Amino acid sequence: MKQVLYECGIYSIFFHGSKIPDGFGFTIIYRSVLSVIVPSHPILKIRGLNSCVLYAQEPGLEYRLTVQHLIKVSNQTKGLMWTYSPVTVGFPTEKEDMLWLSHFRFGNNELEDGDQIRVSVEMHDFWIKEFGIQLVYEQERPPSSQNNVVAGDVSMSASEYQMWTGKYFLSNHRHRTHQTQFRKRQENPAH
Repeated sequence: MKQVLYECGIYSIFFHGSKIPDGFGFTIIYRSVLSVIVPSHPILKIRGLNSCVLYAQEPGLEYRLTVQHLIKVSNQTKGLMWTYSPVTVGFPTEKEDMLWLSHFRFGNNELEDGDQIRVSVEMHDFWIKEFGIQLVYEQERPPSSQNNVVAGDVSMSASEYQMWTGKYFLSNHRHRTHQTQFRKRQENPAH
């Protein structure tokens, strides 16, 4: 039985696997950063973004439970960035790699046609074998039935996680110590 982690408006699941599922239109091997311009779809509206990471054990390394793992979604056109650090991750074995699949749901036009987005992943002590993203679309509804914010999306959660204007650190780690470390790294990249 697989369990889904839901926090900060993001769904994540970790499971053993050997390849990124079909349908991820943007993928890269042995790298951890993807930059794309959102393609135009006249009758479809972007409602979310899926990311998937295939990762393995680093030979000879001991796992450190205090290390944070991050997915960063940045809309460079609009100056918005969401950094997500889950409270837990799946641990690969020597014989089985892991997949980390996350779904970010957006509701306030944070991602639109023509926007340049950059998505990256950081996983300390793990070897990233493949990384992919997939844009999630929903057909436009007539204005009378359209909602700007959908319950359970990243937009609803973001206000309590805002670090600076347009920059959000989405994490439920105990005492949010990682937010303090994140802020120090952003203010002083040498930190």
